[in-house]
Amino acid sequence: MEGDDMHNIPEKRSGSAQPMMAADVVPVFLVACPGIRPAWQKHLDAWGSEPRGDYNDVSVIVDHLVDSFERGDLSEFPAAFAAIERCLVEGDSKAQELVVIGIIEGIQNVASHRPFGRSVFCKWLGPESHAAWNELCRFWGDA
Repeated sequence: MEGDDMHNIPEKRSGSAQPMMAADVVPVFLVACPGIRPAWQKHLDAWGSEPRGDYNDVSVIVDHLVDSFERGDLSEFPAAFAAIERCLVEGDSKAQELVVIGIIEGIQNVASHRPFGRSVFCKWLGPESHAAWNELCRFWGDA
């Protein structure tokens, strides 16, 4: 997603037989979290023409959310966590995996190294993201 492409956001596909794909995840967050755009542009500039990879891309989302919490700026949290939920509900298996491993587990990992810890994010989780969060905790023996 380069330059002007960052404004070409996929519409919600409710009722569509076509699920959201992994390539749709970041654009959904660019709409949900406009404050992420400077970090996203810096990320694009840093990678230049080199392939970034989906997990590198979603790390920008993770850092933005954890850093926002640390600054006390929770203004984008309702939309951001609704985007997580939307990706899990509407996404194909690759999009779901990217959100669970890349974003949810990323938040858990990054926040676990901050004074506030990871559990502060639980109150924004929806049903699907909460289930994924708990499954990751069980997997890592943190339940």
